[in-house]
Amino acid sequence: MKKIWLCAALLLLACLLVSCGGDADESEDALTENASVAMTATVVRVMDDGKLEVDVIEGDYGVDGIYWVIVSEKTKINGEDGAPVALSELKEGDLVEILYGGQVMMSYPPQIVAGSITLCE
Repeated sequence: MKKIWLCAALLLLACLLVSCGGDADESEDALTENASVAMTATVVRVMDDGKLEVDVIEGDYGVDGIYWVIVSEKTKINGEDGAPVALSELKEGDLVEILYGGQVMMSYPPQIVAGSITLCE
């Protein structure tokens, strides 16, 4: 009887593990497409792994401090004139407006997935 319960528990655990997995690209796409929360920040550095470290000045949720911004293939980056620019063109000290879906990853520093990044000034 114990073997049956053990097998059932292992089967249930395996089902839970499989169902929790998902396509990371799909979840990033959803976060990028639903970008409606804004924050204004100063670029601290552009990282080699496709992230942007920023110091948030103000935001819709009253957030401030250092954040890492994940830049996906769907993230739109625009200059002051609205023309597209590459992530590598951003530099330390640039003022940017970031739109994201409102979800913040509870890491240190917190991380968001940007829907769009626009240079200001």
